[in-house]
Amino acid sequence: MNNVFITAKKELRAIFRDKKFLSIIFFMPLIIPCFILGYGALYDSMERTDGYKIGIDYQMNDAEKNIMETIGSGIEIVEKDTNDLTNAYNDKEIDAYIIKEDNTYNVYVDSSSTSGITVQSIINTYLEQYNNYLGNEYLINNNINPENVFGNIKVESHELSVDGNDYFSNFIISFALIYLVMIITITAMNTSTDIIAGEKERGTFETLLTFPLKSNEIIGGKLLAIVSSC
Repeated sequence: MNNVFITAKKELRAIFRDKKFLSIIFFMPLIIPCFILGYGALYDSMERTDGYKIGIDYQMNDAEKNIMETIGSGIEIVEKDTNDLTNAYNDKEIDAYIIKEDNTYNVYVDSSSTSGITVQSIINTYLEQYNNYLGNEYLINNNINPENVFGNIKVESHELSVDGNDYFSNFIISFALIYLVMIITITAMNTSTDIIAGEKERGTFETLLTFPLKSNEIIGGKLLAIVSSC
């Protein structure tokens, strides 16, 4: 067992004397946040800032226009004939379009893109609110109070989190734990790769084999050095 500790001590001394190897261990994990920030910036750059255009083949009434205005600014409604909507979409004049057949609203949108998902969410919100509006109008016209239909229950939310804990702090803690595991993993990979290859590169591996050490003592000492460095 003493030989194992001696071997581990020798390996740790070699590790912490190698400035190049230390720079890899300590600076490689710092590259990870750069990748995360880079992907975040790339995602933000994909977000549309010039608004969205939605084509329709019918004329909106005042209620629909008010609903669309409450959803958010930057939304432009383009009224075209049914046959022209497809061409307008292919020419990238609109981001999506709606074709109305009786009471059916057929929504055509590319949900594989970020902008398509956003437009689809806008259209779904618009149609859902308009459907609720029509339902309220029907009840009022039939002398039925909408509150008696939709206000049968009340929902109140109560916070159960421990004092001092919130979503942001939990996210930071979780991210820190993941980052710590990544640092340990990278350190283990670099250490285990260099612990034999470095011996051969420095020409000390053959010298190590001449010592009165058993193979399990050499392996145990190197393993102990890897665990300690991690």
